[in-house]
Amino acid sequence: MTDFLKPDFSGPRPSLIPPGLRDWNGYRLPPKQASFDWRGLIEIAHANGFRLTHDLLKKWRVWRFLPGPTAGGATGAGRGKGETWPIGAGWRTAWISRWQADKLTYDVVRIALWLWTPDLEAHRARDVRHSLFNFVRQDEAFHGRFFDLLGEDFSDPSYDAYRDVILAGDSSLNDRQALLRTAGLNDDDPEFALNLPFMAYLNLDEMQRLFETATDQDVRTFIALFRASTAKYEAQVVDDFWSHPVGLARIIVREFYRCLLIDRGVLPANPPTE
Repeated sequence: MTDFLKPDFSGPRPSLIPPGLRDWNGYRLPPKQASFDWRGLIEIAHANGFRLTHDLLKKWRVWRFLPGPTAGGATGAGRGKGETWPIGAGWRTAWISRWQADKLTYDVVRIALWLWTPDLEAHRARDVRHSLFNFVRQDEAFHGRFFDLLGEDFSDPSYDAYRDVILAGDSSLNDRQALLRTAGLNDDDPEFALNLPFMAYLNLDEMQRLFETATDQDVRTFIALFRASTAKYEAQVVDDFWSHPVGLARIIVREFYRCLLIDRGVLPANPPTE
């Protein structure tokens, strides 16, 4: 079942890896030391199953998904003539193209890239706000379809707790405790007590309503705090980025919501742990 909206252009990855690229976990990646003209970036995209066009490549740059080229490049010509794109643009083209071929939306792409892309909050904070809101709306629709497929007769304590907390927004204390246990937290774990008050508000409808009030400054304040708090987990976060971009996006969306609740005085900044 497709999680999110389909991109305009997608296709299977070529069975043969083009010369100069290497295969790693399904990504077709360029060498670590390289630079490209725009045609080279399009070749990387095609190798990852996405038919990128020159016009769309320019949009990716405008959206701040890619670092920009050096005007003139080695030729010394004017802008647009002989431009050289850095290695970071090649790797990001591979990531984005792989995700687009896997039918992830640009909202997922933007949120997953955000942690390593300060240009997004600096120059495109409005786009980030919209993607956060859109992600929650899309995720709610996906979860709704998932539970519809399970059917009304299906019952499992962990699924029931998840549905009551995340979707219905009509959960009991037992539901919220059960959901934390399902997430792998023991009752005596400090994280259990830390997250229990938050679970009372972790509902997709309420999340959308609060996200509608978010400002560009909310976006900038949150990401600065999030980058600092995740620095010690860098290896795990990078692994999530490569392997589970949707999962990483969900974590960022959830923590942005928590940050807004604290900022609005709904949750305490330092909740009790006992």
